[in-house]
Amino acid sequence: MQGYLLLQFQGDGSWFVSWLFISIGVRTLAERKRDFHHESQTLAERKRDFHHENQTLAERKRDFHHESQTLDERKRQEINASRTTHTLR
Repeated sequence: MQGYLLLQFQGDGSWFVSWLFISIGVRTLAERKRDFHHESQTLAERKRDFHHENQTLAERKRDFHHESQTLDERKRQEINASRTTHTLR
């Protein structure tokens, strides 16, 4: 905040003096440091979330791959069982 001395001329010839504080868009170093720290925390949280999402996707990919292998194995077993049954006839 900055302050200004305000002089107002009164109709009776006198002056009225007041101190006027005006808030302008100047941020103090402490405010900028706090904002930077907050932004850093936000970026760290986003990085953590991204890492978690990446892990989740990797787990889903692993599960899908495992399920696919399981289905392939079942299919092979069914085909082999079918061949064995067909051969026995």
